[in-house]
Amino acid sequence: MVAYNINTDTTTPPINGENKKAKYTLSDFRYNTYLGNVSVSSSAANHLTVTWSTFRFFFYANYHVCARIIFHPCEKGYVEVWATEATDLSIDLALDLTGPTVKATVASVALNWPKDSVKLKVHCKSTICIIPTHDIADALAEEFAPTMQQIITKGVDTLAASYINTISTVLSIPEYNAKIYMNGGFNVINSNLIVYGQGSVEIANSPMPPFSPSFVPPMNLFANPNFQVEFILTNYLPHSLMWALQDVNMLNAEITNSDLPANSPIHLLTSDSFFQQAVPGLTNFPNMEIVMSLSVSKVIDVKIESQQGVSWENLMTIGFTLTNKTLTFPAFALTVDFDLFTQVKLQVENDVINYQPVVFNSTNVVQVETSKVGPVNAEMFSQVIALGVTQVPTLPSFNLKPPPGFDISQAAIDMQDGYALTSANMKFSQNVANVPCQSITCAIDNICCGNYCCTAPLKCCNGGCCE
Repeated sequence: MVAYNINTDTTTPPINGENKKAKYTLSDFRYNTYLGNVSVSSSAANHLTVTWSTFRFFFYANYHVCARIIFHPCEKGYVEVWATEATDLSIDLALDLTGPTVKATVASVALNWPKDSVKLKVHCKSTICIIPTHDIADALAEEFAPTMQQIITKGVDTLAASYINTISTVLSIPEYNAKIYMNGGFNVINSNLIVYGQGSVEIANSPMPPFSPSFVPPMNLFANPNFQVEFILTNYLPHSLMWALQDVNMLNAEITNSDLPANSPIHLLTSDSFFQQAVPGLTNFPNMEIVMSLSVSKVIDVKIESQQGVSWENLMTIGFTLTNKTLTFPAFALTVDFDLFTQVKLQVENDVINYQPVVFNSTNVVQVETSKVGPVNAEMFSQVIALGVTQVPTLPSFNLKPPPGFDISQAAIDMQDGYALTSANMKFSQNVANVPCQSITCAIDNICCGNYCCTAPLKCCNGGCCE
């Protein structure tokens, strides 16, 4: 995409200059470049070096030259500059992940030219051409290196502004009204860019969780990726999500009899057979409805495990209040140490990765906290809770979208102790337009396709450039 930005750029302003032999103006710049064999490294904090070991180029410009000789003759024409050998191109990027979006800017550009590999050819188009071409070439050659550095810088900055700098460091999960803040940095291993972050979750300006990550993935997990993009979710992310939901009371709920389906085996009524068996004292309160208030009083732990998937251990309080038109009476309350076990299914649809937790098991320990209606059979409530979990096969899912301009073609998830590894293949979805070449010779490795140059690795097809 950097080469595409350079090749389609026609906005380089005219350059005026002079030396001992001539005064000149260069204008109407056109470029055709090829970038291959990319690698990344990091030699300084917050800086990323991107190197292409195969950089080939061709550039074309119109010129107007006036010689510093008698009568000051002036001529016009065009100049071609190209490399006979591939060279190295290195770009030093300042990369900042601390803002609301990623910010990448070009700090410097290094072109490592092999000796005598750059050729310059002058074509005079004036009626009379008397200025020696080597004098014109000498004058114009002074502008080559800075011009290439400027257009490369612009090509990278254009790419960064359109795609990299639009990547948010805050991931929204609208299903939970939550935001995940990266709070991260980056590293490079085996030329693989590793972006890492603590991934804390905030909901409605909730504070940071009072605990730290219990597992930090070793960087060698990313040393030899099998997919183009791999990222890890550790215990800390779902744990902080549950903690934040609990902190703002989003895990609390109030359930009345009207909330239950008509075919429910249990109804929230004092006349219901289950309640009369589990809490015999309710027979003293005939014809009353029961309001059940659930609240998660403590998120004890959330674990990601290779065998169990994601387990959620929470301490819940369930209060039962009797009500009718004239009376509201808090009857009894239970505490439940509740463990829920889920597997995470991953699905890719419309370039969105969907994480769907699927419930496959649960355990609970029920204790009676208070009772104003006599004995309460905690074991019967434990059985009902276990039965109720089987009626809720899935938990709310959440989606992960790729950065703008990228498509996901494949994704997979691997659950391990302490973390889940999500892998995906992504491709750049920007349509690459043809680059007019007309009389311009395409750069080495690029293909002239009629009146267009196809930038490698694109090929020439009947309809123009294609992959």
